[in-house]
Amino acid sequence: MFTLKEDITFSQVCEIDIPLPGGGFETSKLKCEFKLIDKATTEAAFEADENGGDLLEQAFIRPLDPIGQEGVDGAIEFTEQVRAKFLNNPCVRAGLMRGYLRGVAGRKRKN
Repeated sequence: MFTLKEDITFSQVCEIDIPLPGGGFETSKLKCEFKLIDKATTEAAFEADENGGDLLEQAFIRPLDPIGQEGVDGAIEFTEQVRAKFLNNPCVRAGLMRGYLRGVAGRKRKN
């Protein structure tokens, strides 16, 4: 029997494409945790901005894999300041949004 749940969180591997100076991309995979956002909030985010606007601010919870930072040895703590930097980076945002939508739709990325 299907059971309707109110607060759903899920994990999804996100592919983050970083442009390279000579062209092309370097793709990094990052497993992240998301919160399922209701239909009305999702539609409002896409009506306000065709790229989903502020949806990730609500949907993205945290990375589940360790993350690093340029100039810092080893993994860094995922603080609110790091989260803000994450969500301010257009490459990271695009990868997170693709991952979130793939997780909701249950589809894998095609090449």
